[in-house]
Amino acid sequence: SSKKKIDVVLSGHTHGGQVVFPFVGAPFIPSTLGQKYLSGVVKDGTRQTYITTSVGNNMIPMRYNCPPEVAIITLKSS
Repeated sequence: SSKKKIDVVLSGHTHGGQVVFPFVGAPFIPSTLGQKYLSGVVKDGTRQTYITTSVGNNMIPMRYNCPPEVAIITLKSS
């Protein structure tokens, strides 16, 4: 089997933690990977992962310092 290089990962959402405190981050993230994969673009070597904050809620019906997001991503080949 050959190994293929993965350049980009479009990930499911973490809701961005829904409640994000300045300088501290989100006290609860529904992910075992922690703050690193909270939202936005994360670079892992040459690979980029994009995590959206989504538009809904998870468990509690509120958001603080974590606006909802619908991402429109255009992929172009190099």
